[in-house]
Order: sequence, then C-alpha cells, then structure tokens
Amino acid sequence: MKKLAFCILHYGRPYFKYAVEAIYPQVDKIVIFYTDRPSQGFGTDIPCPDTGKDLKDDIAPFMDKVEWIEGHWENEGLHTDAILPYREGFNWQIRFDSDEIYPEGSVDAYIKEAEKTPCKEFRVPMYHFWRSFKWMCIDGQWPIRLYRIGSGDGLGWVKDQPRVFH
Repeated sequence: MKKLAFCILHYGRPYFKYAVEAIYPQVDKIVIFYTDRPSQGFGTDIPCPDTGKDLKDDIAPFMDKVEWIEGHWENEGLHTDAILPYREGFNWQIRFDSDEIYPEGSVDAYIKEAEKTPCKEFRVPMYHFWRSFKWMCIDGQWPIRLYRIGSGDGLGWVKDQPRVFH
C-alpha cells in the first residue's frame, strides 16, 4: 500500500517543519505546492514574510521524500487539485496543512478504518488549539483529509482517535 501526502502552502513557517516531520515517516512521498500569493480567501499585494526558500530550507532533512512545486493557483480548489497528476501508483492520499500535526501511526489508523467502507473521501478528527497550547477545541466539522485513489464513492468519517493537532 503506497501513501502520498500533499500540502498546499503559502505560509506557516512556525509549524511547517513539524508538520512535515510528523507526516514524513507515515507516507511514501510528500508533494508541496508552494505559492508566494494566497490561493485561499482574498489576495493581497503585501509580500508574505515566509519565503519559499526559508520554508524549503526548514524541511531540508526530509527532502528525500519531498517534491517541491512552485506555482500560482487562482483559488484553493485549483491549488488542491494540483495533486491529481501525482497520484498514479499510490493507493491513498492524505492532505495536511502547514500547521497540522499528524500523530505517529495516525495515517495507518485512518486507512485501516477507511478500508472498512466503500467511500472515496474521508473526514479526519482534529483538535484545534485556541489562542495558546493550553486550550483545545474538538472540531465537530472534521475536514476532508484522506482520499482513496482509484476506487470508491461517497464521503465517510474515520474513527475519533487519534486526532490531528491543528
């Protein structure tokens, strides 16, 4: 079973290295789609303080599994869909954001749970830190982060544990 992870990236330097470090041992390949312009929400002419070079340098120890793609996408949907040509040869795809930490073994736990259903896309459970690392909220609207490649239909939810730290 081959697992592909991807991240759409514009900023997030304080946590990005830790997000990559957490997902790195759980997948076979990581594709990072970096843009120097926002693809989510509203655009701006203000340059982002997190440069692509800085972000890429931060994950240098993990580059043996990383493919770094730079580009511009008009919206989040197009930015996310950039992964589609890279999926061949993989069975599962997991999306992570620059500030999402996947606990050890979580990807395999989610896949094990997902394999019990015919669904194609799956929502994963998250804890959201609120204003500090002292307070966490349990997300009742789990984001879609796990995708079965090549088969399946519909949307499912994986088990409640372990939760992604966000």
